[in-house]
Amino acid sequence: MASFCDHIIIPSSTVAYNFTHGNDQIWCFVLMLDVEPQYSGARIEGDVVTLDFVKKMMEDFKNQKFLHKRYAFQIVLQTREILQSLPSLVDIHVRNGKRFTVCGDVHGQVIGLL
Repeated sequence: MASFCDHIIIPSSTVAYNFTHGNDQIWCFVLMLDVEPQYSGARIEGDVVTLDFVKKMMEDFKNQKFLHKRYAFQIVLQTREILQSLPSLVDIHVRNGKRFTVCGDVHGQVIGLL
Protein backbone atom coordinates (compact mmCIF):
# COMPACT_ATOMS: atom_id res chain seq x y z
CA MET A 1 0.00 0.00 0.00
CA ALA A 2 1.32 3.45 -0.88
CA SER A 3 2.00 5.84 1.96
CA PHE A 4 0.44 9.26 2.27
CA CYS A 5 3.78 10.77 1.18
CA ASP A 6 3.39 9.09 -2.21
CA HIS A 7 0.14 10.97 -2.86
CA ILE A 8 0.85 14.49 -1.66
CA ILE A 9 2.56 17.18 -3.70
CA ILE A 10 3.74 20.25 -1.80
CA PRO A 11 6.26 22.64 -3.35
CA SER A 12 9.51 22.57 -1.40
CA SER A 13 9.39 26.36 -1.11
CA THR A 14 6.15 26.15 0.88
CA VAL A 15 6.62 27.13 4.50
CA ALA A 16 3.06 27.46 5.79
CA TYR A 17 1.06 24.31 6.50
CA ASN A 18 -2.19 23.44 8.16
CA PHE A 19 -1.15 21.68 11.37
CA THR A 20 -4.66 20.38 12.00
CA HIS A 21 -3.89 17.42 9.71
CA GLY A 22 -2.42 14.17 10.99
CA ASN A 23 1.24 13.84 11.94
CA ASP A 24 1.95 11.72 8.85
CA GLN A 25 0.98 14.60 6.62
CA ILE A 26 3.08 17.06 8.58
CA TRP A 27 6.12 14.77 8.50
CA CYS A 28 5.71 14.32 4.74
CA PHE A 29 5.70 18.07 4.31
CA VAL A 30 8.83 18.49 6.42
CA LEU A 31 10.70 15.73 4.63
CA MET A 32 9.85 17.33 1.29
CA LEU A 33 11.60 20.58 2.22
CA ASP A 34 14.78 20.70 0.17
CA VAL A 35 18.04 21.46 1.94
CA GLU A 36 20.09 23.51 -0.48
CA PRO A 37 23.50 22.04 -1.42
CA GLN A 38 25.27 25.18 -0.19
CA TYR A 39 23.76 24.84 3.32
CA SER A 40 26.68 24.21 5.68
CA GLY A 41 24.90 24.14 9.02
CA ALA A 42 23.84 21.32 11.33
CA ARG A 43 21.94 18.47 9.67
CA ILE A 44 19.62 15.86 11.14
CA GLU A 45 20.63 12.52 9.67
CA GLY A 46 17.54 10.35 9.45
CA ASP A 47 14.62 11.65 11.47
CA VAL A 48 15.91 11.81 15.05
CA VAL A 49 17.59 14.76 16.74
CA THR A 50 20.90 13.50 18.15
CA LEU A 51 23.36 14.94 20.63
CA ASP A 52 25.87 15.44 17.81
CA PHE A 53 23.29 17.48 15.88
CA VAL A 54 22.55 19.66 18.92
CA LYS A 55 26.26 20.29 19.56
CA LYS A 56 26.80 21.25 15.90
CA MET A 57 23.72 23.49 15.97
CA MET A 58 24.96 25.27 19.12
CA GLU A 59 28.36 25.82 17.53
CA ASP A 60 26.69 27.19 14.40
CA PHE A 61 24.61 29.61 16.47
CA LYS A 62 27.77 30.87 18.19
CA ASN A 63 29.15 31.56 14.70
CA GLN A 64 25.98 33.46 13.68
CA LYS A 65 24.82 30.69 11.32
CA PHE A 66 21.17 29.86 10.77
CA LEU A 67 19.36 26.55 11.14
CA HIS A 68 17.61 25.33 7.99
CA LYS A 69 13.79 25.50 8.21
CA ARG A 70 13.52 21.74 7.60
CA TYR A 71 15.48 21.01 10.78
CA ALA A 72 13.62 23.68 12.76
CA PHE A 73 10.33 21.99 11.79
CA GLN A 74 11.72 18.57 12.75
CA ILE A 75 12.74 19.86 16.20
CA VAL A 76 9.30 21.38 16.79
CA LEU A 77 7.47 18.23 15.67
CA GLN A 78 9.62 15.92 17.78
CA THR A 79 9.15 18.19 20.79
CA ARG A 80 5.40 18.17 20.19
CA GLU A 81 5.34 14.36 20.08
CA ILE A 82 7.33 14.11 23.31
CA LEU A 83 5.13 16.61 25.16
CA GLN A 84 1.92 14.97 23.92
CA SER A 85 3.10 11.63 25.31
CA LEU A 86 3.62 13.07 28.80
CA PRO A 87 0.89 13.47 31.41
CA SER A 88 -0.51 16.98 31.66
CA LEU A 89 -0.87 16.73 35.43
CA VAL A 90 1.65 15.34 37.86
CA ASP A 91 0.84 14.39 41.43
CA ILE A 92 3.27 15.84 43.95
CA HIS A 93 3.08 14.66 47.53
CA VAL A 94 4.00 17.19 50.21
CA ARG A 95 4.52 16.12 53.79
CA ASN A 96 2.28 17.61 56.47
CA GLY A 97 3.52 20.98 57.61
CA LYS A 98 5.59 21.54 54.46
CA ARG A 99 4.79 23.83 51.53
CA PHE A 100 5.20 23.49 47.80
CA THR A 101 5.27 26.71 45.78
CA VAL A 102 4.56 26.88 42.05
CA CYS A 103 5.97 29.92 40.24
CA GLY A 104 4.91 31.04 36.79
CA ASP A 105 7.24 32.35 34.12
CA VAL A 106 9.24 35.23 35.59
CA HIS A 107 10.55 36.29 32.15
CA GLY A 108 14.16 36.17 33.29
CA GLN A 109 13.46 38.40 36.29
CA VAL A 110 14.73 36.12 39.04
CA ILE A 111 14.79 39.04 41.48
CA GLY A 112 10.98 39.14 41.18
CA LEU A 113 10.86 35.54 42.35
CA LEU A 114 13.04 36.18 45.39
